[in-house]
Amino acid sequence: MTLLSRRRLLTSGGAALFLPAITGSALAQERHALSRPATILGRWQTGNRHLVPPGPFNGGLIMAGDTAIERWDTVGGQAVRRWTQPQGETPSTFRPRVEGDVVLVSGRGFLSAISLESGKPL
Repeated sequence: MTLLSRRRLLTSGGAALFLPAITGSALAQERHALSRPATILGRWQTGNRHLVPPGPFNGGLIMAGDTAIERWDTVGGQAVRRWTQPQGETPSTFRPRVEGDVVLVSGRGFLSAISLESGKPL
């Protein structure tokens, strides 16, 4: 019984020691982020009204949203749309993942595998 009490004391005491440090550093980062204005790197017209966070890959982005999945190449500072794949009735809810030559796009109730090069479903 004493061993269990000592463990509880050590774990709760250790957590209490680290909590102020974590909270203080998080607040410092938040204050620093608010002091700098945001920079817009580019604006692109997509085929979606609502987007999920983009899926980056070497040389571009995969955009997914409520109506389409799109590949954008961003090499050289210009954004060029390579392909658009209609999505169907269910919107994307998660960030697209790129693994090799395969793009995985998912939402609530579906998972799509698409070729990175052609945009065709696999």
